[in-house]
Amino acid sequence: GFCLNRGFLTFFCMSNLADVLQEEGNKLFRAGDLEQAYKKYTCVLRCNPKLSKVWTNRALVSLKLKRPHQAAADCLICLELQPDWAKAYYRLAQAYAEMDGKEKAIQELQKGINAVKKQSEREDLEKLLQETKKLPTPPPLEDEALAKYSLWYCPPEISGLCSKRPLKRTVADANQFLSNRFGSTSNVEIKESKQHHGLGMYTTCDIEKGETVFQDEPYATVSFSPTVCLYCCRQFTAESMVVECPVCHYELYCSEECRELAFDSYHRYQCGSVAHGLAQYRKDCWDNNVPLEAGYTALMAMRIHGMYQEQVNKWRAAGELHGGEPLILPPLCYFQSLLNNSDTKIAVANRWQVPFENRWSQFNTIRRIVGLQPCGWFDFNWYDELWYLMTCNVIGGANNLGSSIMQLGTFLNHSCVPNVQPKVNLDDCQQRAHVLSFVAAKKLLKGEQLHICYARLGADLEERNGLLQGQFLFTCNCELCSLQRKVALLPKKAGPKKH
Repeated sequence: GFCLNRGFLTFFCMSNLADVLQEEGNKLFRAGDLEQAYKKYTCVLRCNPKLSKVWTNRALVSLKLKRPHQAAADCLICLELQPDWAKAYYRLAQAYAEMDGKEKAIQELQKGINAVKKQSEREDLEKLLQETKKLPTPPPLEDEALAKYSLWYCPPEISGLCSKRPLKRTVADANQFLSNRFGSTSNVEIKESKQHHGLGMYTTCDIEKGETVFQDEPYATVSFSPTVCLYCCRQFTAESMVVECPVCHYELYCSEECRELAFDSYHRYQCGSVAHGLAQYRKDCWDNNVPLEAGYTALMAMRIHGMYQEQVNKWRAAGELHGGEPLILPPLCYFQSLLNNSDTKIAVANRWQVPFENRWSQFNTIRRIVGLQPCGWFDFNWYDELWYLMTCNVIGGANNLGSSIMQLGTFLNHSCVPNVQPKVNLDDCQQRAHVLSFVAAKKLLKGEQLHICYARLGADLEERNGLLQGQFLFTCNCELCSLQRKVALLPKKAGPKKH
């Protein structure tokens, strides 16, 4: 009688699968099919994230696809696994040089020369070091605020170095999502927008002013504030009950319902040391007045990691094998105005872009808090994608202390004269967490596109467009903005003459 351990069988199967996938990735790379090779290497790393050479293989593919930030991240992970791997230093230096990070490239090459063991590898690194030193030094940034953050990196999506990434969502996927939520009773549908890039939400019937067009529940909501429920972001009052996690005491909720929902969806896995790290992160951000938009991606990533691990535990309890596939996000959009823009000056002028080093540091903070080892799906590239997605899919909470990834609200485009307005129904909070109702601001006709205002209602033209250009990289040309621009160009009437 001989019995194999189930865990050993799983490891054996995944290792063999990783070998097969790696060879397939190598063949695709040699054939020049870089996108498919990248996907295949990603599958390998999901099977076995400790294969250091595969990280550098994927980094090489990223370099050839003109995605140096992804290549740099993969090389840094590889060096954690194998600190003397010469190819990782070589490709990391190439990635930094592509991102105008000449000094960083030189530093990494010098580290590599001291770390690698083979003389031939040291000679290769020495040769690249001499070539790198001859590269022109990027001009210093004139803006002190930008220089403070060492903004030597503009991602290829802005600089036009790489091919345009595909839309994350399609009309068919979006309407299937609507059908799953509302069946045949939906007041809205998703179509290609004639006024905006990408998709838009349209009415399927007439809707009277004040009526609820649709309701949306966030995929997840996060906040730094100690005065709100960490599940639904409802603000505590003197009369409200505050419920804390009875085990770790680090999370506070507005009701037992929210506590149970949080525990069932993510907190069961994070309760304990991870919850302590999260609480410290939130406190540091709150005490130092860090703007929510500067840190919500890291907080959201840690929330999603908890949701994913909780789902994995449920799969395991049900006896289902799981190969490391990521938790699927709702059908979100990419930042199309960003992807279509090839002028790097826009990003610099608006201080919108966060450099690679800052995002890598943030990603490492996440790994430290959640105790994450090199992972095949929760890697920097996944975090980078989430960072882009959140830029155009987050809606602020009713009290401006929280931010949510919405599931349907993300399909609403902008107008300074919105025809729908978001409204939080706090009574529903007790039954279904944080429910957001989108209410008709005027009578809506069948086939009319729905808009919300991304800026502050009542703000003047300069404030509105300053926000839209700075955060969303577009200029609004709605009826109100067009009219106000025309009025601003009219000659001013002279005042009464003084006698």
